[in-house]
Amino acid sequence: MSLKVNDRAEIIKLNAHGWHVEKIAAHFNLTLQTVREVLHKWEKQGLKET
Repeated sequence: MSLKVNDRAEIIKLNAHGWHVEKIAAHFNLTLQTVREVLHKWEKQGLKET
C-alpha cells in the first residue's frame, strides 16, 4: 500500500464523518482491504509513518 499521507488522512477523516468503507474505497478507487488497513493502522498507531 503506497498511499500518500494526505490520502490516508482523508480516508480517516471521511470515515470519522460517517462514510462507510465501501464509499471511501470507491471515492479513492481503492480496494476495501486497503481502506480497512488504513483505518486499522490508524486505530493502532495514529498517523505516524512506519
